[in-house]
Amino acid sequence: MMVRLEEKKKTASGHEMQTYRWPCANPAARLLIVHGYLEHAGRYDEFAQYLTGQGIEVTAFDHRGHGRSAGPRGFVGRFEDYLDDVGTVLDGLGEGPRFLLGQSMGGLVALAFAAQRKPRLNGLILTNPYLENALKVPGWKIAVANFLGNRLPMMSLPAGLDRKLLSHDPEILKAHEADTMILQNANAHWFVEITAAQQRASEIAALEVPLLLVVGDRDLVAAPEASLALFQRLACADKTLDRRSGWFHEVLNETERATLYEAIAGWISVKGSSPSPGAA
Repeated sequence: MMVRLEEKKKTASGHEMQTYRWPCANPAARLLIVHGYLEHAGRYDEFAQYLTGQGIEVTAFDHRGHGRSAGPRGFVGRFEDYLDDVGTVLDGLGEGPRFLLGQSMGGLVALAFAAQRKPRLNGLILTNPYLENALKVPGWKIAVANFLGNRLPMMSLPAGLDRKLLSHDPEILKAHEADTMILQNANAHWFVEITAAQQRASEIAALEVPLLLVVGDRDLVAAPEASLALFQRLACADKTLDRRSGWFHEVLNETERATLYEAIAGWISVKGSSPSPGAA
């Protein structure tokens, strides 16, 4: 088993982030993982261990306000702060083919980062990106969240997330329940920022890097329909859809996840041997 290296990293604004790296000798590619809301990067250890065994070095970090990173729990001042944090860590990955993977809210962040910042990447991987809520949110709840988010930005309320919607694997669900770093409350201002970011994401029409989009079609957290619409809409010279029938939200934690691990590693291997289409 590869030893996970941990260190604190500061952004240009002085914000302190917890980063994790799963190193391997002479990596064929490097991957940066961007985790979802309320969770933390340590939950990707199994996936990272698999990839290092395939010659892919993995790096991840806790979002501000999550895990061991600094900041009020679950809070973000501007959605662009997430993009700045991705850029800080990505810049330190090292030489060679570079890939970005985002899960859930991390998928929304990774998509926005690739579309707006145009980094040098060999590929973008999105797993059930949080482009739209799967369940219809009542209008009054949206109005209350917007009111609180703009006037009492630090206020947080119970997220009401049913962990049984995350995975079919009972061991994953038990670990989720026991994990004290998983947040239980959603921040009101975060909701305002994410809703605006989702609207902007719905207008993204093109990408300059190869895309692998993984969709669990029984996701009841992030709407699969929004991901499929994104795939159809995007003008992208190289895009691949991996649709997983019956899978829930956390596709990297599903019972048959080993098949997805293999597919992602294979895709990285192929794209890593091609010249990077992303900006320098």
